[in-house]
Amino acid sequence: MKEPLRKLVRLMPDIPQSWIDNLTGSQRLLYDIAKEKWYDCDKSDERREKLWKPFLFMLVFWMQDEAAEPFDRVLYEVLKRRDQFYIASGRLDPNNWYMNKNPAIAPDEYGRTHGRRMHISLEDPAIRFDTLTRDDVIVLLERPARGFVCLRDAEGKPLYTVINRFNYVKLPEGGYQYTIAGVTGDLMEATKRAQEIENGGN
Repeated sequence: MKEPLRKLVRLMPDIPQSWIDNLTGSQRLLYDIAKEKWYDCDKSDERREKLWKPFLFMLVFWMQDEAAEPFDRVLYEVLKRRDQFYIASGRLDPNNWYMNKNPAIAPDEYGRTHGRRMHISLEDPAIRFDTLTRDDVIVLLERPARGFVCLRDAEGKPLYTVINRFNYVKLPEGGYQYTIAGVTGDLMEATKRAQEIENGGN
């Protein structure tokens, strides 16, 4: 299914730079965010080739009358309900993304190093946005396989949020709410604390 879509993208004409330069308002802000936080740090040429051009077309259509109303309505609803979205925190680090040449992967028999590096944060369930920075509770989309989840501090360093994974509240609107037992930047400490809790400690 993906290959026919790739072929369609290849047939799309390039967006004139003047059109991009004329973006304003929400469209310009979204372009700047995507350029800095996605395109400029993406090490997958294939992904940029597939997705960047359709993204630019979407921004240009958004500037036109026929798309402005529904796009603005969707943006409004996203912002109004942003706390209900779930974020897979491991995907926020570009070093965890798929790369054509990944320095964290040993070459295969053909010398290829494409793929994603293994990182503990990629195993975590998605986290509800409004609890990403709370220090009392955290809401996960699914039940976790271990007693802590990996977040990031303001400088991008790992922060391990320790919970009792067997003590939760299943919320009516979806998700599982856990009380935070502690936060540490040390993986071994987080592992030890989680084990103590599961063994009956406080």
